[in-house]
Amino acid sequence: MIVRMVCRSRLRPFGFAAVVLAAWLSGCAPASKGLPKVGFAQYTSTTSLDALRSGFVEGLAEGGFVDGQSVEIQYVNAQADNGTLQLGVQKLAADVELVGLCSTQALQAAVKAVRDKPIVYCGVIDPVAAGAATSPTSANANVTGVYNPFPVKEGIEMVRKLMPNVRKIGTLYDPGEPFFGQMHQQAKDACAAFGGEFVVVSVTSSNDITTGVQSLKSQGVEAILQLPSNTVNQGIDGQVKTARELKLPIFSLQPDQLEKGVVAAVGIDLRDAGKQAGKMAARVLKGEKPAAIPMETAKITPLEIREASAREFGIALPRP
Repeated sequence: MIVRMVCRSRLRPFGFAAVVLAAWLSGCAPASKGLPKVGFAQYTSTTSLDALRSGFVEGLAEGGFVDGQSVEIQYVNAQADNGTLQLGVQKLAADVELVGLCSTQALQAAVKAVRDKPIVYCGVIDPVAAGAATSPTSANANVTGVYNPFPVKEGIEMVRKLMPNVRKIGTLYDPGEPFFGQMHQQAKDACAAFGGEFVVVSVTSSNDITTGVQSLKSQGVEAILQLPSNTVNQGIDGQVKTARELKLPIFSLQPDQLEKGVVAAVGIDLRDAGKQAGKMAARVLKGEKPAAIPMETAKITPLEIREASAREFGIALPRP
């Protein structure tokens, strides 16, 4: 397994309001005439979802569609409110020629609201369970995109590689998070394979994260492998701060969280996944049908270690 030491600059999310639809809110500049219109919907703002969005826009540009020059992009950010998300996606369905999106919640809303226009998604764990496909190789006629089944087993192996004596690994989770059950079972099975235990603590908002980390520590958890969760992602700064105070190292399946202070990550480069989807959207805008563009899986990045965090917890770096 390749080990890369990283030092990343902070990704700065755009300061969207709860819902931002270009040329919809009063005071916005009028829409550019003659340009194709693309919508992009996301459930909330986290470094992960913002990275997916930024990558999508970059992929569109690489495919020949630059925002404001050769395409007009309208954005919806629901700030974790499902009702706002549904209304925003319905508005996009009426106004744009293609709906791009990230997150399972946004895909579920789009599948219901967008029937006769293309949908290109990213940041989705399981498009079948989201109602956008009948199998991993057969999407709905108007849907294509990039899905990312997170490498949970590889994540447990990562923790074991860096902490060989660990026996109890834990995570925080939101009971309402789609597909957490699948990832939880994979983590339990991976821990059971070496005689270990996987502990979960429920949180329903980012305000619960401090007490959630404290609960993991009180149950004897020696390391956190944070499984992907929009709710927990919103509070990642507080999670890392509390974990540091409790001398509890955090590992991740989202490499973009290395800049937040997690020790190591193996998983999906979400900006690259967004770029994959953006390039697919460009192909659709050029005339290809979504049904003719097979869905793709996001590429898994190799193990990356934040050297400063590893030293902080006394974790020895593996030899090359």
